[in-house]
Amino acid sequence: MRIHRIERVAVKPGLHNLRLREKGDIRQWRRWAHHWFDKLWQPDNKGNSMMSREEAYEALSAALGVSIDEAHMGRMDAEECRRVVQWVRPIVDRNWESMRPETRERALEGY
Repeated sequence: MRIHRIERVAVKPGLHNLRLREKGDIRQWRRWAHHWFDKLWQPDNKGNSMMSREEAYEALSAALGVSIDEAHMGRMDAEECRRVVQWVRPIVDRNWESMRPETRERALEGY
């Protein structure tokens, strides 16, 4: 049985990320990135979503500087998944609906 040591590391104020000491479990990284990324386009319990799935992938590809074909967690390594979480989590944590359109655009530009 393999045991992966996990340490919590502060990335930004209020933003924590999981950093694996061993690089063996890319599946955990991909699940973590999907957990946050899917919140951009999947409807909440009231049936509202921030954007369509296509818009979410377009924004992700722009934020990471990759093509839309490369902007899928299944094609990413651990570092790219970490960047997804760093980009998405502050957007999801903010009150998206109260943002003005120009503020939303700046948020989608990435970090």
